[in-house]
Amino acid sequence: MGFGVGIELAFAIAIVIFEPKIYLKTEMIYLYLLILCYILFAPQEFNNLDSHWFGGRIRPLFLGVGLYLVYFKGVSDNKGLKYIFIFALMSMFLSSITTNIGLIYFPTASRDLASVVFGDIEKANFYKKLGIIGYGYITSLAYIVPIFILFLKDTNWQNPLILFLIILLAYTVIIAQFTTQFLLFFISIGLSMMITRNRIKINIILLFVLLILIISVPSSVWAGIIEKIALIVPGSTLSLRLMDIVNTIEFGDINMADTHVAYRYERIPFIFNEIIKNPFFGGGESTGHLFWLDHLSLFGIIGSLPFFLLLRSIFFTIAKLLSSLSFYYFSAFIVFVLLGFMKNSGNREQYIVLFFLLPAGLYLYENGLIFINWSKLNYVKRIKTEQISL
Repeated sequence: MGFGVGIELAFAIAIVIFEPKIYLKTEMIYLYLLILCYILFAPQEFNNLDSHWFGGRIRPLFLGVGLYLVYFKGVSDNKGLKYIFIFALMSMFLSSITTNIGLIYFPTASRDLASVVFGDIEKANFYKKLGIIGYGYITSLAYIVPIFILFLKDTNWQNPLILFLIILLAYTVIIAQFTTQFLLFFISIGLSMMITRNRIKINIILLFVLLILIISVPSSVWAGIIEKIALIVPGSTLSLRLMDIVNTIEFGDINMADTHVAYRYERIPFIFNEIIKNPFFGGGESTGHLFWLDHLSLFGIIGSLPFFLLLRSIFFTIAKLLSSLSFYYFSAFIVFVLLGFMKNSGNREQYIVLFFLLPAGLYLYENGLIFINWSKLNYVKRIKTEQISL
């Protein structure tokens, strides 16, 4: 039994002992229904990895959902939540540092860690011993960065430590050479910088304006911007993939372009054909690269419904809990959804950060339990000053 399995099993037993009611919560019911659907609809052939749905899909999901339920619908222990959040952040930043050091000597190691699913376990273990982390961790950085952008904004961009941490995370994403994660990380930063506190209508308007601007900007401008970025980022793989995007944009017809982007685009007609064969109960093949569409192909609308209801329940519960900071969580959730239409998803680190670590940090910060909520503190000082002057 691997270390990860042992942790998950210990966590499941701890819930039985200390918070058994967790297993009767709505989100757990959805998870049980999802397991049932996987049992009924999981393929026994095609891509062999698709048959390993329990280890590949349920176990990571259980850990994220379990942490969410224990701390947001179970125990009320803000002090313990604070210590866990601080420990998790310290582990995350330490992992970023060891990864950056390791990638100096093995530049493609984070990408190579994905080879573990193809049986190259020895190489993966070697990289892990060096402290290099892979796909799931790199992806999750786009989900945690909104809270640091929030804190930096509340301090009027004058906190050098937080700025350093953001730069560290950004550099880790860049040097890991995952193109999609690189793009989504900076999308997450951009959305977080736009968001305003306690102004839901303004945030929605800003998002629509941003979307209109993105659509209205000529493709040649985007190609020029991406090309400039490609020329300055370290790492040959990332640079080449960004230039590949530029070439695709300049070519104009993605169906005719001889690029990696065009190659990936060819998967979409294939997966849609698989979905329409049996849209309700699935049974089709998967690409292994389009998480949401693969899920529909494999398990159909019926098999995907519990997953959708689970995500919906978690999102709205956390959004209600966070109140004025809910849009920072929304920005991370957008990135999570976008990733699933572009790459494979559903890793353990992603669920832990999205369902637990980010909302925990936002909740602690909003209630003045971690860092200092400078925006709220300045507001209180201003009110006291006005009262004294009266």
